Amino acid sequence: MTVLKNGPGPISRRRPVVLSLVERGWRAARECSLDVQHQGGCVIHVVKGRLSRAVHAMIAPKPHIYIVSVPRKLFWAAAWALCGWLMLTARLRSVLVDNERTLRRVRRWVRLSRASPVLVRE
Repeated sequence: MTVLKNGPGPISRRRPVVLSLVERGWRAARECSLDVQHQGGCVIHVVKGRLSRAVHAMIAPKPHIYIVSVPRKLFWAAAWALCGWLMLTARLRSVLVDNERTLRRVRRWVRLSRASPVLVRE
C-alpha cells in the first residue's frame, strides 16, 4: 500500500472527511475533492491498483487531499477498515464512488452514520 500525501502535516483530527473510493478513473473524484477542500474538508482517495509516477505527477498537490494506492486484492479490506475507522471517530461526511455496484455496497456500510454515499461520473 502506498500513501501519497499532498499537503502539510497529518490528517487533521477535527476536519470532516470525505472518503473517495476510486476504481475506474480519478478525474471526477479529483474534481469533487477540490470542491470539498475549498469548503474546509479533508479528502482521502483510496485508489484500486498502483498509481504510476506520471499519474501522480498530474495530480497537483493540494492541502488536505490524500491519496492511498492499494493493490487490487487489498482494496476492499483497506476501504472497509478506513471507512469503519472514520465512522467510529464520527468524521466521515460522505463516501464518493465511481461504480454503481460499489454504491450499493457502500450504502449498507454508512447506514449507521450520518454520511451519505455519492456516485461521481467522468
